Amino acid sequence: RDGREIVERLQPKVARKLPRASRDEMYVVCTDGGGEAWCERRERRKELGASMVEVRAEMWGLNFRDVLVTKGALPQEVAGEQLGLGGECYGTIERIGDGVSVVAGGDRVMCVPPAGMGSFVCMDSRWVRRAPPELTPTAAASGSMAYATAWLALIVLARVQADETVLVHSAAGGVGLAAVHLC
Repeated sequence: RDGREIVERLQPKVARKLPRASRDEMYVVCTDGGGEAWCERRERRKELGASMVEVRAEMWGLNFRDVLVTKGALPQEVAGEQLGLGGECYGTIERIGDGVSVVAGGDRVMCVPPAGMGSFVCMDSRWVRRAPPELTPTAAASGSMAYATAWLALIVLARVQADETVLVHSAAGGVGLAAVHLC
């Protein structure tokens, strides 16, 4: 304008200098909803209720929802619950509550911890299942949410049958790919 160039410039972001946590330390992954995510150390483990389990996380799956939460495009709170980053996890059962019978200490599990990523995560045992022995840790931590969503929508709710045709919109995303695979 008026003989001047007006150009928006990108500025490099200064990375936080944070100490690395070891696998044995308690930490959680946090976000401010403005594009920042970081690890915070925790001093002590949570007490377990009767239906609760603690999992030592080994692998996490991230979904597009996690990108949207980190960028502030989706709220971190849903239905009064604070949801963390990382909705899918593979790990080993460390502790179980007195009323838990679906898993035992030392079991290799896949789970969907509502509170999100951390080195150790506590959740209700309803969110945890033994990982099939033929499933790799990578497979166990990736895709269970997408497949569960597609299965619920197509098989349980829509009751799609083998001879029916389904148009899958946005088939390149996680749920879309799972829907195509299931159909």
